[in-house]
Amino acid sequence: MVKSLLYVSRSLVASGTASIEIDGIAATSIARNRRLGVTGILLATPSGFAQILEGEAASIDEVFGSILRDVRHKDVTVLSYEPVVRRRFERWSLPYFGRSSYVAGHLEPFLAGNMLGATEAEQRLMDLMYEFGRPIEGVP
Repeated sequence: MVKSLLYVSRSLVASGTASIEIDGIAATSIARNRRLGVTGILLATPSGFAQILEGEAASIDEVFGSILRDVRHKDVTVLSYEPVVRRRFERWSLPYFGRSSYVAGHLEPFLAGNMLGATEAEQRLMDLMYEFGRPIEGVP
């Protein structure tokens, strides 16, 4: 059964090295996720991360265990972890869209701790991430 996990976390990456650090996170994650059959998306802002992982439960648990041990962030908060009918990022191993003030507006309320359990806000964040990862029709 395919599951989807959405989490947010507070970044500990220094602003001066953020681009290099986040590129490294993406490169390492792409290789590992392909090997484990995990797809998903990673978004980063100056203060935090949001990520959706999709795959078999055992693979998601392995990837998420690594994420929990990563010292480049803290306050990892799972917003949802549930079965899905189909993958939304089946053609992606980990699209990464960099630092964005628009994305920050969707993520910051969760990092402030005042949106946990707010399903409407969680859905807006997931919808945003799905739109970033949606393939262009007719493009392989």
